[in-house]
Amino acid sequence: MADADRTGSPCGMPRTPLRGALQEQVPARLRDYRHRRGFTQEKLAELAGVKPETISRIENGRAQPSIMVLARLTSALECAMGDILDESSLAGDEGEVELLLLWRSLGPRARAGLLELLRHR
Repeated sequence: MADADRTGSPCGMPRTPLRGALQEQVPARLRDYRHRRGFTQEKLAELAGVKPETISRIENGRAQPSIMVLARLTSALECAMGDILDESSLAGDEGEVELLLLWRSLGPRARAGLLELLRHR
């Protein structure tokens, strides 16, 4: 099982940790959504493709998920990133927030490629 929180994504995108207020609210909200879904840490880890220890460390505030890991966790929980993050700290609707977070997780080459793709659509 690939553990993208340590190795980065399979396509070589760098890890981008959450900072400031985001790192304070993610543990409690992640735990809350996991409980709502009735998942153990082990089940969420399996669905998201990370180690159970990763979930424990995030929920206890001992580790910060990268944007890519957060995307995998929210996908497994069937919720939006905005449900875990405080959308008031970010501008825009849910789609804009997700795009911004994903953009921030991209390296320079990936950003350039994406801009080129969007400009020539």
